[in-house]
Amino acid sequence: MKLELKSVHLPSDVAFWPLAPAWWVIIAVIIALIVLALIYKGSTLRAHKLKLKQLFVDAEKTFDNLSNIEAPIIMLQQSNQALKRVIISLDELQKNNDSVALIHQTQWLHLLEQRAAPFRFSETTKTMLSDALYQPKVELDSAELINELKQWLKQCRKNHV
Repeated sequence: MKLELKSVHLPSDVAFWPLAPAWWVIIAVIIALIVLALIYKGSTLRAHKLKLKQLFVDAEKTFDNLSNIEAPIIMLQQSNQALKRVIISLDELQKNNDSVALIHQTQWLHLLEQRAAPFRFSETTKTMLSDALYQPKVELDSAELINELKQWLKQCRKNHV
C-alpha cells in the first residue's frame, strides 16, 4: 500500500520590510544620539566664539590702556604680557599644546606674525618687542607700537574668529 504524501514545501521568506519593533527603537536611539551630538557641538562652538570675542575685546582694552603708561619698559612688558595672553588663550581654545611661555625674541616674533598672517611688524616694532625689554635704556615710539599691536590684533581676530 502506497501512501500519497504531499511534497514538502518551504516556509515563505522573512520579509525585510516592515522592520521589527526592536529595529525601530535602535534607529530612534541612533537618530537621537546624532541630534544630541549636533546640539552639543553647536553649543561648544558658540561658547568658543564667545570666548574668542571676549579675548580680543580684553586685549584691545589692554592695548588702549598702554598709552597711559609713562615708563617704556613697563609698556613693553605689558604689551608682551597681553600678546602672550592672547596667544596662550588661542592655543587653549584650539587645543594646541605648544608651550608659548618659554619662547622669546625671534621665535616669539615669528609666532606672533604666524598667528596674524599676512600681517608683518615693522622693524622698529620687532626691535621693541624682542630686544628692547633686555636693554637698560629704551627709546620708544608708543603711538607706533600701539598702532601696530592693534593692527596685529585685528588681523589675528580675522584669522581666528
